[in-house]
Amino acid sequence: MALQSSGTISLNQIHIEGGGSTGTAANLNESDIRNLIFKSSGASMSFSDFYSKGKVNGLFQLQEITVSNFITSGGTFEIPTGAYLWSDDTTVASLIVDIPCTIINNSIIMGKGGAGGTIGSTAGGAGGPAISITSTGVTITNNSGSYILGGGGGGAGATLSAGTSGGGGGAGGGAGGAGTSFSSGAGGSIGQPGVGVGATNAGGGGGGGSSGGGRQVPGAGGDFVAPYANPSPSGIGDGGDAGVAGGEGGLGSNSNYAQLFFGGGGGGWGAAGGGISINVGTLGLLAASGGAAGAAINPNGNAYTLNNSGTIHGSTT
Repeated sequence: MALQSSGTISLNQIHIEGGGSTGTAANLNESDIRNLIFKSSGASMSFSDFYSKGKVNGLFQLQEITVSNFITSGGTFEIPTGAYLWSDDTTVASLIVDIPCTIINNSIIMGKGGAGGTIGSTAGGAGGPAISITSTGVTITNNSGSYILGGGGGGAGATLSAGTSGGGGGAGGGAGGAGTSFSSGAGGSIGQPGVGVGATNAGGGGGGGSSGGGRQVPGAGGDFVAPYANPSPSGIGDGGDAGVAGGEGGLGSNSNYAQLFFGGGGGGWGAAGGGISINVGTLGLLAASGGAAGAAINPNGNAYTLNNSGTIHGSTT
């Protein structure tokens, strides 16, 4: 549970939220306390900085942050091990770098996954960026074991005269698209899989049966479950693993059904959602596009320096 958003806040409360034991000695410069607000050792801090801060699933996390709110121009912003930087809006990056500075990533920066297509909007939604650079003079170092992940694109929905199968949500918490055969599966929260609807819970891209995308790293895509399992052609509508596009949707079959109508699978981290490229007019199955992949780093035309010994999924130019 996060700390309160106003009123009196004590060092003991902050210490407990950071992982310490109540009543034990603590100071603001301890790493478990500093990491709640991503401050470096010796940095200036006040108790009000900790309002609403906390861990999610045991991990330090910050949502949709702007670097100039933490450091001054020319400084260094270091993301500690065990942290998540995330976004819940495909139009807003998890980390906005708006001043000349050095970014050192020791953990995970992830974009928001695109939503799967639905009966009312068959195209999948685009994934969002992990990092957006709006300044010159920026250096980004992604250390070994760390991740910069664009959101996966949502899969296309299969629109039919007799019903629909929504597309899977993209990796990064994209919601599955609602259909008449399947309801919309929710995207996963920090470190969690999305909700499988006709498919396994996905750590990455959701399966094309309206399943939500996950926020796990590296994250596996969702596969269809009984009675929709093992469809032909192989891979139709499957959610994408990290860096892998969602499977194309369309007309398929398996041992239980002579005809199945699959939405496109949600894209894995930094990958596009699966589209539907065929039209079967007599059945009402219409072609639709999968959502575009979110960028790992969107420089917005600004030159920058990237040093990478970790993992990046999504474009960096």
